[in-house]
Amino acid sequence: MSIQQEPEAPSMISHTYEPGWKQAGLLGVWTVVTVLTVAAMLRAGLVMKALPPASLRQDPDSVILGTKGKMAREKDSAAVVFVGDSSCLVNVDMSTLLEAGGVRGVNLGLLSYLSIDSFGRIAQEAVKSRGQGKIVLVVHPEALRLAAVSPPHEKLLADIFDDKPVEIWGSPNPVARILGFDEFRDRVGNRIIPEPLRGAFGAHYGFSIDLEKELLQSRGTMQEARTFNANGETASGEYRLATRIESECRGFRGRLPVGTRARIIISPVPASIARKNHESQMDEFQARLESWLGADPWASKMPAVLPDTEFATVTHLLPEASIKYSRVLRERLIEWQ
Repeated sequence: MSIQQEPEAPSMISHTYEPGWKQAGLLGVWTVVTVLTVAAMLRAGLVMKALPPASLRQDPDSVILGTKGKMAREKDSAAVVFVGDSSCLVNVDMSTLLEAGGVRGVNLGLLSYLSIDSFGRIAQEAVKSRGQGKIVLVVHPEALRLAAVSPPHEKLLADIFDDKPVEIWGSPNPVARILGFDEFRDRVGNRIIPEPLRGAFGAHYGFSIDLEKELLQSRGTMQEARTFNANGETASGEYRLATRIESECRGFRGRLPVGTRARIIISPVPASIARKNHESQMDEFQARLESWLGADPWASKMPAVLPDTEFATVTHLLPEASIKYSRVLRERLIEWQ
């Protein structure tokens, strides 16, 4: 008996493509030529000033600095201008201050890794634009103990107010920076396609342009989107005034016109972080800061410690807590005549 073999099935592959070194080389050359041509066009556009200025919409930090820079130069009727670190940005709610015939203000709070002198710069611009106004500097103990600030953030804010072309911190890819792709993204791309925000900010705000709109609509207040976890925090509650603070406070005062009245608020900390002597220590800090800034003392103090349940982070209150905190602040400001 013979065994017949089944015929082989025909191959479904009609042909194969096996490029040689020559074809691969040509493809690489054309890729490089295309990239360099686009880069040359971008550079030409920059030299000829054909591209718009940076949109300052790359990330939350650039959005905050850019938007607050615009707001500082607005001519409005704000009676009180708030400046300071991110605890000012989040904890001071402008709409609450205005309730029940309260105080009309603007929140120009920035970020904790800027110097107090930089807060003075934005206060200077605000007073210059408005021709009047009282200044309230809001700082958190966490910021007061920082030994150094962030030079890129300081430079970006200075460039905004000096009307210089701003340079946003670039991508980690050096080739993209050298070829000009970062600048194209900042000047053109982010104006057409908004940059998505990451993490909790992304879930709450969505895109960089949405954060910008929220800051403008709220007169500068930003809502915190995180939740405080005392067990996950590393803050020690051991606070001090960094050596840089005195000179920065004097620089802040020097930027304000003679006769401009100012006050200081040291932002609260969670109860689980605060040490037993926290309130007395903050009273001491308050007195020293007021002396360096030539600030008016408060008739009634703002709270230095609040329950953990009020916080989103060690430095930021939850939205509901910021409203309660701002109601207390409104009463203190009404006393300031």
